[in-house]
Amino acid sequence: ADEYAILRRFHPIISGKGQSSAAQREAVAGGEDTHAIEQLEQVKQIAMTKSLGKAASSLFLTQPALSYSIKSLEEELGAPLFMRTSKGMLLTPFGEEFLSYS
Repeated sequence: ADEYAILRRFHPIISGKGQSSAAQREAVAGGEDTHAIEQLEQVKQIAMTKSLGKAASSLFLTQPALSYSIKSLEEELGAPLFMRTSKGMLLTPFGEEFLSYS
């Protein structure tokens, strides 16, 4: 599957391109995009803190819950968003591309 097709589904949610703010609120209220928005916020927070634990704390999640969410997203996208290193979690080139849509 085209991994960038999945990335494109996140882009209109955040940028609002092609939708009025009322249409955006309606889409989110419908619940379909709520999870996608939460996952984008999770990726942003991990990228900013470079730490799963710190990101989980700031998002009021447990570390295992955040880890599961990110792993699920990476499986859905078909590519890793982060490199897990001894210095923390760093974005992969694919992860950087993913965040550029937000």
